[in-house]
Amino acid sequence: MAKRWAKTEIAHLKRHAATKTVDELAQRLNTDAESVRKKLEELGLVGGRPSTGPDPAVEVYEKGLALLHHKRWKDAAAAFEEVLATSDSRMLSDRARQHLQICQRQTATAAEGDPYVTALVEKNRGNYPAAAKLVAAIGSPQSDERAAYLAASIAALSGDVDRALDLLKTAIRLEPRNRVHAYHDPDFASLRGRDELKKLLAGG
Repeated sequence: MAKRWAKTEIAHLKRHAATKTVDELAQRLNTDAESVRKKLEELGLVGGRPSTGPDPAVEVYEKGLALLHHKRWKDAAAAFEEVLATSDSRMLSDRARQHLQICQRQTATAAEGDPYVTALVEKNRGNYPAAAKLVAAIGSPQSDERAAYLAASIAALSGDVDRALDLLKTAIRLEPRNRVHAYHDPDFASLRGRDELKKLLAGG
């Protein structure tokens, strides 16, 4: 029985005919190589790239394994994500997905010990006193732009407008890009009507 081709499957053939082998296309589309070959001929397309030569995704996968071995979780995760986005091999994709989950768990575990991340979590929960205490573990708001900016947002959310403005001014002095962040940050909504904030965000 001849295969009935969906529009999405035909689009996939057109997009990958020149870069994937007939076998790879067949595996991806859950059909046999002969059906793929006939459809490619019908569409006037070249019958896939030669099957010789390594799959580029394999090299990326091996790079990810090496990064995983050296506990470079974020870099390894990026490699495995690339494999998932480019490879048509189910086996390779399944392995990449398993390793990606390991990287994501390790990254999440590492983040739990970061006082900045912990402070952000408490701020987002609305636990402003706890968040404010955690800022001290990040650094001095007078010399650390992350601490200054986070302390400013906590103060704004807590209703301490004057302190929020002072801290935000420091955060922008330490890192000018914080001016752009503050412009779009809803944490500073309570300050929007203040002339001091308008002047600060305008570069004054």
